[in-house]
Amino acid sequence: YQYIWNIHLPQHCHMFHSILAGNPPWYFGHVYLPPVKATMHHISPSLGNSTSTVVDNIRSHEQMQINLQSGSINNDNGPLFGTLLRITDRRLQDSDGRMILAIQSIDKFRVDALVSSPGNSPYLVCNVEMWPEDELVGEYFDKALMTSASSISSRFYANDVSIKRDSEEEEKEDADKLEVITDPITVFGAARAAAVAESRRCRKFEFLPIFLEEKVRRPSRASSMMESTSSSTKASEGDDGSEGETEYRSIVHLSNFDAFALHSLESASSVTTRALKTYWADLVQRQGMIADKADLHYDDFLDRSDDASSHVKTLYDTTSNQVSKSITPSYSHEAVEMMEYHLWKTLDEMIRLLSMASSTPVPLPSQLLGLLPKRQDWPHGFILEEYANSLNLAGGTIGTFHQSEFVRVDSVTNRDEGKTNSDRDSPRNLLLSSSLPSSTTYSTLRRACRMSYAIWLLLDGLAVTGSQPPPPPRNVILNMSSVGERLNAAKQTLDGINGVLRRMIPKKNKD
Repeated sequence: YQYIWNIHLPQHCHMFHSILAGNPPWYFGHVYLPPVKATMHHISPSLGNSTSTVVDNIRSHEQMQINLQSGSINNDNGPLFGTLLRITDRRLQDSDGRMILAIQSIDKFRVDALVSSPGNSPYLVCNVEMWPEDELVGEYFDKALMTSASSISSRFYANDVSIKRDSEEEEKEDADKLEVITDPITVFGAARAAAVAESRRCRKFEFLPIFLEEKVRRPSRASSMMESTSSSTKASEGDDGSEGETEYRSIVHLSNFDAFALHSLESASSVTTRALKTYWADLVQRQGMIADKADLHYDDFLDRSDDASSHVKTLYDTTSNQVSKSITPSYSHEAVEMMEYHLWKTLDEMIRLLSMASSTPVPLPSQLLGLLPKRQDWPHGFILEEYANSLNLAGGTIGTFHQSEFVRVDSVTNRDEGKTNSDRDSPRNLLLSSSLPSSTTYSTLRRACRMSYAIWLLLDGLAVTGSQPPPPPRNVILNMSSVGERLNAAKQTLDGINGVLRRMIPKKNKD
């Protein structure tokens, strides 16, 4: 998702000024917190006695600290997740101190602990760890397991760990260290390090930056007459009556891919291998200093030469119950692809039913169509494939003012194993895919993960149908640890919407 945010609260302006004072990329986090409210009674000259509720920030902070320590958020015994956001453009309003920011949601993180406290900081500061979905981590579990033996043994022997110990206690201490390092939870942490490194590698391709563009103002006849009689003209007033406010062009709410950035990506194998080597090196170093398994926390695993690594730190705690439950992914790679396939079929059915109910074509976000997999087994008359092909061949664009080219992920990543005779690529996509280095890869799981988030923008707008089950809240969707689980929830929501539409169509025909 991407937005243009108007920042006016003093504490938020202070936070963003602090972030923007550093070098880009500029990152911050957004976390949904159940509000702790306090009731206030006041007397208004115009309304008389009235009651209102305000958020008690100090009580909210204290409650969040208690929940983090107990491992319970929203009384569901789960961790607290948030969204990593990136600032791609900004404007500062000198007249009233406001800020206009272009924001893109980038990734998912889990909150580890609160660092700030009320009174010491005007905004919330937390330690967080990036948290990819289970299936994305599972892709690298075997690689993490294979690299653990060679990396750890070489470093242990290089540090004379294999030297004959003088006492049984020292030998037992070495054995305990090796047991911690070869623990499956530790290997899972290495796999997660590789998955986060892969996520960062793909970031330039997955998120085309957006920029702020001012609306062109056309002076009215009244304003022209005013200019002739006044030496200065007031700018248009905002909703709150403030003067000097500049309006910016709207943007589409789904981020687009940057097809040309795909060629500049580093090899996935080298990025993930370097992340694993750094992870094991840090772990061995810490094992030389920490004897207690319960005290292990692992530092930033990314390449130290990466300037952006200082912005987001990923910590790994071997004592995390959430980690131990996720060692085996809930869905296999094949199961996720099959769930993705059924979700697209259900979405195609919904488009058909909506067209029958309204007798007009139903538009679908182009960014969503760009995630449609190329397959040979789509059912006969699959409408969405026709939509995607027409956009692909015509070189369609996305957005009204901020236009960018339509990107079908499987076309630009040269994934043509499901291509049919009727599925032809545009000359641009053929050029991009033909010049793509063989080392540049893009996992179909990442495409499915993107779909599992993007689909809810469409489903939220259809919640008024009263279908059952209703769309789950956004924080519940974010808390799902599995791509397959999120796709399945979207399919169930679509099934409910389609059920309502089926009941509407016969009635409409009778009328």
